[in-house]
Amino acid sequence: MSDESVSNEFSGDNAGNIVQAGEIGSVTIYQGGAPLIPRQLPARLPHFVNRVDLLARAESLLSADPGAPTRVAVLTGLAGSGKTRAAGELAGSRPAPFPGGELYVDLRGRTVGDALSACVRSYGVKDDLIPESLPELTNLYRSCAAGRASLVVLDDVTEPAQVYPFLPNGSGSVVLVTSNDRLAELIGQLGAEVLVVEPLNAEHGRDLLASICGPDRLDAEPAETAELVALCEGLPIALRTAGTRLVERRSLRVGKLVADIRARGIDSVSALFSVVYQDLSDETARLYRRLSMLPVVEFGEQLAEEATGSHGSLDRLVAVNLLTEQDNGRFRFHSLVLRHAEEQALAGESATAREGVVLRAIQYYLRRAALADHQLLGPGRLRFTPAPEPLDDPWDGVDPYAWLDAERTNVLATVRAAYSFGWHDEAWQLAESLTALYLGQRYLSDWIESSEVGALAAHRVGNRRVEARLRSFMSRALLDLGYVDRARQQLDLALPLAEESGDGRLSASVWELIGRFRDTTGDPAAAITAYEQAIAEFTKEHDERGVAFVTMFVGTALLAQERYAEAEFTLRRAIELCRAVGDQRMAARAGIGLGTVHMRLGRLDDARTELDSSLAALLAGGHLNYVVQVREALADLAVLRGDDAERRVQLSAALKIQEQFGGPEAERLRAKLGE
Repeated sequence: MSDESVSNEFSGDNAGNIVQAGEIGSVTIYQGGAPLIPRQLPARLPHFVNRVDLLARAESLLSADPGAPTRVAVLTGLAGSGKTRAAGELAGSRPAPFPGGELYVDLRGRTVGDALSACVRSYGVKDDLIPESLPELTNLYRSCAAGRASLVVLDDVTEPAQVYPFLPNGSGSVVLVTSNDRLAELIGQLGAEVLVVEPLNAEHGRDLLASICGPDRLDAEPAETAELVALCEGLPIALRTAGTRLVERRSLRVGKLVADIRARGIDSVSALFSVVYQDLSDETARLYRRLSMLPVVEFGEQLAEEATGSHGSLDRLVAVNLLTEQDNGRFRFHSLVLRHAEEQALAGESATAREGVVLRAIQYYLRRAALADHQLLGPGRLRFTPAPEPLDDPWDGVDPYAWLDAERTNVLATVRAAYSFGWHDEAWQLAESLTALYLGQRYLSDWIESSEVGALAAHRVGNRRVEARLRSFMSRALLDLGYVDRARQQLDLALPLAEESGDGRLSASVWELIGRFRDTTGDPAAAITAYEQAIAEFTKEHDERGVAFVTMFVGTALLAQERYAEAEFTLRRAIELCRAVGDQRMAARAGIGLGTVHMRLGRLDDARTELDSSLAALLAGGHLNYVVQVREALADLAVLRGDDAERRVQLSAALKIQEQFGGPEAERLRAKLGE
């Protein structure tokens, strides 16, 4: 089966175009309302003390001249000093919202491209209109709130290069950055202001403790309280953990807690966590240790239970501040707590047990990703990953596509982990199972990394068919990013591997991708030769869908060569074949080509009929990127008819889609309209 067998479908609530159709022939489109304005700042929480100077400086920063260029502030300090909390308080202290929106971006364990895509989505941009290349994505992000002041909080930045893409272009905008590093480059390049988040002093450390466990408790033991504050080293994470322990154990004297910490060793903060840890039940302590072995940054309850094999309480770990629950219902460790948990795992778990956690996490994701791939692309698609056993509610109550998208960072992390631990079959199977996501969402950098690791893993176990499959598929992502030589290299490696394997469908798939490469690089004649080879192989394998899709590609390549009679015949055949296998999207794409043939041959009425039919089908399916394409074709047709009003109607409709959903073609369409 061809690799053009996945598409994005709208289901549930739709914020995009609404198609009203009795008989397909006329379509009424109601455009959505105003663009979304994100308001993502975390909730302001109690027990925030001793940041008066910071808040004063922030007030000055946030209330400066609204016509000023974008201002940047870096909140820097030790891990655990409260930078994230301080940034949230500073951002939330402005009484009036920013007209361009307020974004909160957590960069821990995420790429810049991933985080930037999430920002663009928060403005209502649809996935199929989000570009993959970082420069295009950055431009799209800045256009979302162009001309309006925005606030952006960038949490856990590790290097200056992560900041630049997120800089808004609206006057009066503010960017708050948290980092363990001072990021001095930003001072020179952007005039950033550095706000040092110091550990709390003795007075304010005591205030934070008192706000949690009450002042009377501390007043009864003033010397011991002062020692406890000193042992916590002014770090809010440690002070909150100590305060929570005193609340939970009403009979525990402050002096006894201090003695317990002292008995644990020199690293007092780690010792405090050890004091809390020792009171956990055996099962919850085991859960704590094993969670630190997970190869992902954040995790849900189901993964925690299956991977750790422990029935301990996540709620208990959250209650004693050893684990943080996110707004999305997932959990993660604070970096200081994670270090402590890893130390406990090394001391309390055997190497076999530690590896077992990682392997079970990999298997958790492999089963669900493989099931999603089967669900989305169908059981007949060429794949080498064994069919997984069905699971009850494998995707946590959401559809498989949404699950893959939400878990993509974790699944990619497990691909890396599987390879690094030497579980190469699991590594390539995970990489192959991500195909459904990458075909639909075009996370090109992730696609390349996953395929590279998967191909290396397949090579390590001598699986030449899988290596050929992953390398050839990787060529599409490389080509989309403009890496022509690397894409050609992957195809050159894949073809002999496929042909030596004797797998006809695999060879057909590689030949199809070679054709796509030649088409994209401007050699349609050579592309047709590759496509014909693919069709011959698909035909021998009785793969009707593969034949249908590649026939469409042949037709468009013939059109590019101005071989109109052959293109017309081939595209008509492609429409029939695509409809026969139930793919209306590909049939409509072939229809755009056929309508263009009619235009080139002067058959303007036939062109209108074909293009209208394609438009209706694409609107009904929600395929907005191809809707723009067919409307441009209809605008070209209007030019040939001398109907400037119709030309403007079609181009305006195409432009409206691009503007409403943040598509990258808006400027070109405006120029075409003459605006």
